[in-house]
Amino acid sequence: MEIREKFVKGYEDKSFTELAAAPVDALKGISKKDAQLLFKAFHIRTVQDLANLKYARWAREICELADTSPDSNTSSFDDKLIKKYEGASPVKLAKAPVWALQGVSQKDAAWLNKAFAIKTIRDLASLKYISWAQEVVDMARPQTSADKPVDEIKKPMRAMSILILIIILVILGIVFWPNIKSFIGQSSTPRERDVPPFGERIAPVSQTDQTKSDTAAGVKTAPQKAEKQAVKLETPKQTERVCDNCYTVKWRDTFISISERLSGDWRNWQKLYDANRDVVKDTRLLIPGTQLKLPEGFQLK
Repeated sequence: MEIREKFVKGYEDKSFTELAAAPVDALKGISKKDAQLLFKAFHIRTVQDLANLKYARWAREICELADTSPDSNTSSFDDKLIKKYEGASPVKLAKAPVWALQGVSQKDAAWLNKAFAIKTIRDLASLKYISWAQEVVDMARPQTSADKPVDEIKKPMRAMSILILIIILVILGIVFWPNIKSFIGQSSTPRERDVPPFGERIAPVSQTDQTKSDTAAGVKTAPQKAEKQAVKLETPKQTERVCDNCYTVKWRDTFISISERLSGDWRNWQKLYDANRDVVKDTRLLIPGTQLKLPEGFQLK
């Protein structure tokens, strides 16, 4: 809307809200005398009052009906017309004098004629100053979601949905964190740098067992070699240590499994190994029957 073309000088920099509250003579083409006549006829003071003039709205409705459906029934306008014009055709109503509208006296019509040369209902419907006033009021009206493009409505709604989803996830995380923490602890596996490369478990092999194994494999072993191997794999003297707070290594035991079973945490294997360096020289060499001294935090079950 070009404000300079429709408002007198001094209103170019006003907001639409200020323009809507401006006097009627702020519209270019309406003199102070015309504004006085409008006030006498319909008590119109401001641009907004002119835009909201109900008689102008009725006049537009009648003219639109006359232009689109000239033979339509006009019974819906009976409460807006004086009795003389009730039931008249839309075309006839459009040509009727302004005072045919219920609430507009002949005196009011005379003032309108004097101010703007308005004689008929169609003249009132096509008055440009009323259209200008309505444009200003529409621009001054606060924008609602119905006035915004669909994309502009969806963007904040999408952002709000994402924010609500994040809040819900955070709340669920706080509520169920103990369960999640427990699940993670159970499913976690030892990291490679935390776990020493031990997994082999060396157990003494008797000569009889070795002979049976070699026989099943089809290998003939000299008695002297089997005897030497049996002697070599016998439990070392260090395993003869006996104490009240000692654990006897069993077949398939590892430092990790022992630590997890007796201390509740597999990561305490290093503490157990450090306490028994005198009997276990290598973490790979954990012989069943070895007596392991249990450090603080370990308890026999």
